Amino acid sequence: MTKKRVPKYAHHKPSGQARVRIDGKDIYLGVHGSPESHQRYSELLGEWSRSNCNPVKDVKVRELTQLYIEHCKVYYRKNGVVTGEVNNIKAAIKYLNQNFRNILAKDFDALKLEAVREKMIGAGLARTTINNNISKLKSMFKWGANKKLIDNMVYLELSCLPGLKAGRSLARETDGVKPVPEAFVDAVEPFVSSPVWTMIQLQLLSGMRPGEVLQMRACDLTMTDDSWEYRPQSHKTQHRNKSRIVHLGKQSQELIRPYLTTELEAYLFNPERGRSEFISKAYRENAKVFVRNGRTRYSTQGYYSAIKRACEAANVPHWSANQLRHNFATNIRRDHGLEASRILLGHSSAVTSEIYAEVDFDSARAIVAKIG
Repeated sequence: MTKKRVPKYAHHKPSGQARVRIDGKDIYLGVHGSPESHQRYSELLGEWSRSNCNPVKDVKVRELTQLYIEHCKVYYRKNGVVTGEVNNIKAAIKYLNQNFRNILAKDFDALKLEAVREKMIGAGLARTTINNNISKLKSMFKWGANKKLIDNMVYLELSCLPGLKAGRSLARETDGVKPVPEAFVDAVEPFVSSPVWTMIQLQLLSGMRPGEVLQMRACDLTMTDDSWEYRPQSHKTQHRNKSRIVHLGKQSQELIRPYLTTELEAYLFNPERGRSEFISKAYRENAKVFVRNGRTRYSTQGYYSAIKRACEAANVPHWSANQLRHNFATNIRRDHGLEASRILLGHSSAVTSEIYAEVDFDSARAIVAKIG
């Protein structure tokens, strides 16, 4: 009896297109690597799997992971761009493939998943990171069961493996994220470019997430007298149909004004400006500036790396951009209460968020006008 094999996403080099072969027929999907080709491949794979009444019996773990990653490239998107969650999933899958990539997916059980977890512990990953990784692997097998690539019992057995409990495993425990001492923040100013320093100050004054400050554009700002409103084009809870409004007081407005131009859709903080400052100091004025990959905005990694290098140059303990949000939250909670902190950070109750939305925005405007 001929075995059923999972149709693979392949590259047809002569035409530059992606293709998949189903039932002996080549189907071209569009430009290789494009979102449209991955979307079409996912649709065809779903149709193919539904046409088979029984689960495919010979899918190996490595094949299952490849197919799941292709699915994730379509599923985890915001504004047409693949999110960082795909890389997080790949990081979890790496540990799975180290020892079990060549076994049949149907033979993967809870003991093997526990062995994968032990590998993560041995690699020094934090307990919370390990639990998140294992959850991602369970989701992959659940997806495989839904696509009839494996039997449902495989996923059901894996789902019975409990997460690691705090203090009850050899996994490394981590401290919660804490605010950065003001002295450590001030110490990095001489060692960062003006765009990076402006972004740091804006986070301290507004409580923005790093990703929100990096993508600021003039077209996303509503400018009024007391408080400007910034609506990020992409944010953490966007996929839940929640709105995100960052309220900017007088101090934040003054920081932003020098970066406003007539190009309303341009990112305010362009790495070319920061790179130009560095080149002028290290070499000569008006030297040619080169920005890697032609970026028109700072990447999250670039922002974090700039802060890390500055901390090393200033000889202070390393801190991250995400901690600045905790500085803001601590200060607002101390001076204005827990509810004000919740409102300005964009946190909400699932039950009451819609009911009190307008009240929240009015309160936020009043608080920001008061603190400046």
